[in-house]
Amino acid sequence: MKGEHKGHLVRRLVAIDGPNHGIIDCSPSPSNYFQQAAFGGFTPDSAICQEYGSADSAFLSWLDRGQETPGPTKWLVIRNIGPDFVYTSAQDGFFPAVPAEDSLGRPHDFSDSASLVGAEEIDLTGQGVYDPFLGTAHLGIVNSPQTWAAVLAFLTG
Repeated sequence: MKGEHKGHLVRRLVAIDGPNHGIIDCSPSPSNYFQQAAFGGFTPDSAICQEYGSADSAFLSWLDRGQETPGPTKWLVIRNIGPDFVYTSAQDGFFPAVPAEDSLGRPHDFSDSASLVGAEEIDLTGQGVYDPFLGTAHLGIVNSPQTWAAVLAFLTG
């Protein structure tokens, strides 16, 4: 029936290292190798950098307006916090650090980008050991037994 409340569609949501407040890959610096096509083509004017290259991009400003974790959905954020992760200007497995600046060249710390206000949060380190190819924390976290266990516990809890 029109107007009848059918219940909530999403009871629990797990976000694994999402770019909720921007990504570091979009720096205009010549030392940002992510700009190269082989590394994703993350140039400041690329579509992904227009959306995620700055914490105050039009898209992220729209997405992050109001409450970040609307209820009654329960939210879990699983994120890397070690210096070996792509949101941090530091070595990530095989890859060297890129400049800690946004797509406009402004200095910015993206290390809390995955956080969401109001969400339960689990911080992991050393996730690069679970990436069998490059040893990066970015790919390792999705293969991590710690991540899998946390997701299962949260979704069945």
